[in-house]
Amino acid sequence: MTTVNRPFSCGLASPVPVFSLVSAFVLAFPPSMQAQDAFGSGPSAGLENVVEFEVADYGDYTVVTGRNGGLPGEPPLLEGCTNGTIAEQDDTVHLPRDEYKKLVVMPDGREMLGLSLCDLTCREVAAEEELPPADFPIMPRTIALPPGMKMSGLPRPAGDEYAFWPRSCYGWNLGEYVDRGREHALAGVSVPVSGSDDVVITRKLLDEIMRVNELAAGNPDYSCRIAALGLKYFSHCRVKESQEIARDQLDLESNREVVLLKRVLRFKESIARIKASDAPASKREMLAARLEKEGKLYDALVERLRVEEMQDNGVARYHLAMLYRRLGERKLAFEKLKEAVESTWAQTDRALLTRANVALGDSLMDASTAALRQGAEPLSLARLRNASAAYRRACVLSPRDQAAVTGLLRCCKQAAAIHPCFDNSLMLAGAYCLSGDFGRAQGLYDACAEINADDPRLRKARLVAQQCQRRSGSAG
Repeated sequence: MTTVNRPFSCGLASPVPVFSLVSAFVLAFPPSMQAQDAFGSGPSAGLENVVEFEVADYGDYTVVTGRNGGLPGEPPLLEGCTNGTIAEQDDTVHLPRDEYKKLVVMPDGREMLGLSLCDLTCREVAAEEELPPADFPIMPRTIALPPGMKMSGLPRPAGDEYAFWPRSCYGWNLGEYVDRGREHALAGVSVPVSGSDDVVITRKLLDEIMRVNELAAGNPDYSCRIAALGLKYFSHCRVKESQEIARDQLDLESNREVVLLKRVLRFKESIARIKASDAPASKREMLAARLEKEGKLYDALVERLRVEEMQDNGVARYHLAMLYRRLGERKLAFEKLKEAVESTWAQTDRALLTRANVALGDSLMDASTAALRQGAEPLSLARLRNASAAYRRACVLSPRDQAAVTGLLRCCKQAAAIHPCFDNSLMLAGAYCLSGDFGRAQGLYDACAEINADDPRLRKARLVAQQCQRRSGSAG
């Protein structure tokens, strides 16, 4: 038995500006090169190691086993078999099952594009706001929660689509992949992890994987296209072109797993070879708007993702969130809206920032209603609290914006019905003042007086409401 040293790099891909990708295991990759993950997302984190190979000759075939630095107790990282000797023929590589799956399964666009798995209650949304105008009704910044209730750690009902990613029965139609571990687990069979679960590929095919990944890494539009397609093909069945069907029929290999991997590589290469646009962000934004009008939403998504990368501001993120909403991706829309309102905004975009906060409040209201339908009242109230913060900020930005006032009023009504207290009644009264219903506001101020007549906010709130009513009467 002989031992040889060869370079080995296990690269963890770094995140890209728009979204994060699952890192992939890279085999037999020289450390002088930058490792790419399965979808070419970026350079490695610099985690390099040396694998010590042991070559055992069994006559008709040779087994090559690599261990991490030859340390005792370390599991094999590579194992290959050849007919003959390494010097005479290309050796083969055993690709771990999990790494093979990353190469052949279309990435989940939601996981690639999502900022987190936020359950819409992890923290207050849009709590920071501008200084309210002098005539803005006196009210708390958010609705009040019952004593002892915390925003974090609230139980979520099963199947809550606002807490977990929904799944689809579609796919990207390149072939059928069966997860052996899952298949046996569903059958109640315990299957140990072993080399038999590895997928054997040739060194030539491994080189092809690296070549396609390098091609993808050199195309700045590639990751956005793959993300958009990953989102699309989890909801819509991909129709193959005739040329692709003809190529598939040429796959005569008996190993279906290798056939599937080659099909995926061809598909990835076709995306990577689409010439990247060199248009500035302004022109790409105009193109995205036109594509949206034409109903080509996933093509528009590629442009919106690139515009966000290039501009890195709240306006780009708001338009991206609105596109997610049109695609039915409510959770992605919420996360992007949350990021948008926390981004940089120009003073000239004040009206658009108001709309972003209203949309954020609407998303939270929908999530609150869903929780209430499932009997999760504390979770519903926590989401209402976040919604009230978003709506209030919109009202501070634009006190006469009808959508902002209507959203705040609706939110406060629900909160006061679930948890009637001084703060929630005071906030509802302020919402009525903004809407011009001073009669109902006065009735709520009276109710607040019965709870705590000495609260200094109450007297000031009455004075501001009277001033607003007089101005409203004069204007009328």
